[in-house]
Amino acid sequence: MAIIRIWRSLYGTKMHLRRKPAFYRRPGSPIPAKTFLPVHLNRHPDCDYEPIGHHGTAWTGKHRRSRQLVVVKEVTHARLADFSHFAGVAHVNVARQLGIYHVRSQAYLAYEYVDLDVLEALPLSQEEISAVVSQMMAAIDYLRKRLFTFRIDAVRVTAGGVVKIVPDWSFEPTADPGIREANDAYLAADLETFMTTMEPNERRWTRHALGFLGELGSGRLPLTHPYLNRASSQSRLREAARFSVQRRLAGDCGTKS
Repeated sequence: MAIIRIWRSLYGTKMHLRRKPAFYRRPGSPIPAKTFLPVHLNRHPDCDYEPIGHHGTAWTGKHRRSRQLVVVKEVTHARLADFSHFAGVAHVNVARQLGIYHVRSQAYLAYEYVDLDVLEALPLSQEEISAVVSQMMAAIDYLRKRLFTFRIDAVRVTAGGVVKIVPDWSFEPTADPGIREANDAYLAADLETFMTTMEPNERRWTRHALGFLGELGSGRLPLTHPYLNRASSQSRLREAARFSVQRRLAGDCGTKS
């Protein structure tokens, strides 16, 4: 019964059983995918992941067989139902949820590990900052179209230059239109602050960058602004990201020695 209760909290009250239709699909048509979030009952995440580092209420773990890295965060029971909003999220610029663990009175969320915080890669050029913001806006646009509110907890980047936002898992999503509109203004202010943190000197901003910042300052999310260049954003950021990862690894090795 416990697994049924958690399943319903994540995916709704009905569990449909129906005959599988004969397989036929028009050539070239896309195959839709439904993503479900695995739920592990009576199992602690350290059964699957070896803890290798702690930070706040979360810890980094390495899968005991595949060696995959993840971040594990303790969550409250009240938050379990909220994860249904993210269960089907599949976007290259959003950190993926990998599973929920429930043992005794505690619940944990395992999600994708991403190499480093974007701010660890500073200083960045104007083109590289544009690459970061372009990928962030792609993620924001995708999540907004799912018609629920969200907040951003962290912005991280892989060694390959892929920026991934980590949603604030403690924030309660809602589909209320009024709250969603207010949430857009909050995201705009958050992004404006993040950009000026990456480059505090206003004189170094390009004309398009200043125009984009002006839109954010007005509480708008300019999803089609000429400042954004999503086509080449990953390649423009790759070199800086790789250098930063190598620099951090070299620092870790120096500390250990």
